[in-house]
Amino acid sequence: MAEYRILTENEKIDALLECFEDSIMGMGIKALCDITIEKGDNASTMVLKTKDPNTELKAAEFFTLGVMIGTDYLNVDERNQNVKMKRVINAIRLSVSSLD
Repeated sequence: MAEYRILTENEKIDALLECFEDSIMGMGIKALCDITIEKGDNASTMVLKTKDPNTELKAAEFFTLGVMIGTDYLNVDERNQNVKMKRVINAIRLSVSSLD
C-alpha cells in the first residue's frame, strides 16, 4: 500500500475533494485510494492510501490533477471576471479605433 500526503491550504483541499466527486480523473483516484483529511486551521493534509498494495500513483497523475485543480476549481470567479474585463477593454478599443 502506497501512501501520499498533500499538505496545502484548506481552500485547495476543498477543491481536491470537489474534484474527486465530479471529474473522471478525480473519481479514478478516489476509486484507487482511501482518502482522509488531517484538518488544520489554515492548512490541512490529505492522505491518500492505495487500496491495492500493488498500485502506485504516478507523478504525472498528481501533476495533471494539480493542473485541473488550478484551472477548473480554484479562482473560477476571478477568471470569469478577468474574461469579462478583457471583453470590455476590447469593446472600448474597438469603439476608440472606429472614431479615428
